[in-house]
Amino acid sequence: MRRRDLSKALLASAAGPLLVSDRASAVAAPTEGRTAAEIEAAVDPVDARYAPGDVRRYGAKGDGVSDDTHAFQLAIDVARRPNHGPYLAPSGAGAGVVKIPAADAFYLLAGPLDCTFTATANPRGILFQGDAGPSPGTPTIIAKHKGHVFDLTGFDSAVFENLSIGTDTTVNPETCFFLARNHSRSGAGYHRFRNVRVHGKFSRAILYNYGSESNVYSECLWCNESASANAKVAVFTFANIFGLTSTFAPVATGPQSCIDHQILGGNFFLIAGGAEADVFYLDGANNVKIFGPWMDSGVRSHGRALIYVDSTNAASNAGEVFGLQGEVGTATQEYGLYFDGQTVNTASSWTIAGCWLPSAKYAIYCASNTTLDHFHISNLREPVARGVSAEGVIQNSTIDSGVLPLSVGISRRNTLMGDSSRWSIKARDHDFWIDSGAANKTWRPGAESLQIRGQLTISNASCVFHGPLITLCATLTASSSIECPLGTLMSGLPAPAVGASALVNVCDAASGAAIGSGMVTGSKLVLPAIPAVRSIVISASYFTG
Repeated sequence: MRRRDLSKALLASAAGPLLVSDRASAVAAPTEGRTAAEIEAAVDPVDARYAPGDVRRYGAKGDGVSDDTHAFQLAIDVARRPNHGPYLAPSGAGAGVVKIPAADAFYLLAGPLDCTFTATANPRGILFQGDAGPSPGTPTIIAKHKGHVFDLTGFDSAVFENLSIGTDTTVNPETCFFLARNHSRSGAGYHRFRNVRVHGKFSRAILYNYGSESNVYSECLWCNESASANAKVAVFTFANIFGLTSTFAPVATGPQSCIDHQILGGNFFLIAGGAEADVFYLDGANNVKIFGPWMDSGVRSHGRALIYVDSTNAASNAGEVFGLQGEVGTATQEYGLYFDGQTVNTASSWTIAGCWLPSAKYAIYCASNTTLDHFHISNLREPVARGVSAEGVIQNSTIDSGVLPLSVGISRRNTLMGDSSRWSIKARDHDFWIDSGAANKTWRPGAESLQIRGQLTISNASCVFHGPLITLCATLTASSSIECPLGTLMSGLPAPAVGASALVNVCDAASGAAIGSGMVTGSKLVLPAIPAVRSIVISASYFTG
């Protein structure tokens, strides 16, 4: 199925079993019972027909009407007891495993699931294992509450595998997965998400990661259909930028390390975009590695960005984005990647390569307060030539813009490759340019100091950059004559000269005879004495910054 077809299929599924407000209107109250340890130790009332860890063993109905929250919670409480489930990779016949079989079941959750630890994080993990349905529009788990579906505050090493999760039409969770450090600043790391399908309305984001490290998200399909103008699909924050809390455990405060996030393939998109709607939102999150996903910010209306990097609290560094593919449609997002500049900051050591970034404004945009340092950008593609715009500074970087436009406020010690006729560089300092466009770039010499009789025509003007070396040539022809005294200054250099003065050669265009030599100094050409002739050729080669 093509990407656009997938979007249409998901939209169509919204009227199907995904959103079951009518079906789930009669929500049963949670069943009171003994603790998980007491239930697991007894044969009755545990349903022995089901293996340990199976939510049906603890009373889950899966009928889409009965509230299965209590049964899920019992299975979780049993699985997370000491000595259940090996570290990082839970396995075995039920020890540390919560099984959520599909079999055409719809498990209604009328409340959040408590997977939290309030002190030292759990030394062992839990495997949440399901049977992902044939499409994200047919969920196994249906959330009908306003909290976090899975609250993992202070929890380490959860594995979510082959799950399909949706939401109710009217009562929507804040997040699907809440990953946060607890007040002891421990936990919330080493999670694994494999083939997890989430399609529903989440008022904040499907994933909210506050200080959780070393997680991997592999081949997931997440769609947030929230109509909120600033909804996200995934948030990675070191400062809890949106101030989310847990129902069950005190959450850490202040900056927390939020590093090492790997997104491997998958599909991530928003249905209803808005002025601040982003697919991925980064706040002080380092080492985010994104490999080959498909993203769309606003299937129905324009979103802001596929990846928004917020610098309000701190920059996000060492990001890697390879093979990201954005959707081409009538509601294309404003930007591919957006580096915010609300505060003066420097983002460093990013690599962005091989991406398809359709956008209404720019494929990559950097605000004026932000400096991009040691960036590597190459092989960008988009259907309309929007290109890269950095209003601030790019330094110590390598950028291959190809045929796309490149606009930079200050370019400092960069290697720039591409068609320089499509570049706008306001100031450059010790750059090296490799021009892959047409050989001749036009420049217009300033002839206001020449003594011209008749109409002046400038032709064959060329300007070629070879790294810091610029070669200029132009033919000036007057209908009557051109002349000037020795030392006349000519303006119009495309970039100022640095270092030792370079020669300027002037010859008679008609005969080819040399007229004399001048020099390049600063931003001017110093001309030799030119007798009255009808046409001259001016050429020079010099080094710029």
